[in-house]
Amino acid sequence: MNTVSIAKSRKTAVLSVRTISMTAMLSAVAYLLAFVEFSVPLSPSFARMDLSDLPALIGAFAFGPLSGLLIELVKNTLQL
Repeated sequence: MNTVSIAKSRKTAVLSVRTISMTAMLSAVAYLLAFVEFSVPLSPSFARMDLSDLPALIGAFAFGPLSGLLIELVKNTLQL
């Protein structure tokens, strides 16, 4: 006897709860890092190093480019 099984295909969400929460946490870290600046050695005094883009890069590589863009959007909105 042949039986046919019908498997329901479930759509996976583009952004899961884990991705959204990690994006929020990385946005908060990026916002805090925006206040930390230091001078670049052997450069003019106006050249400052800002590490606030590092969490966005980490988020973009770990969760995709949409997450990286959202991290930058939230950080820049909070700085505004």
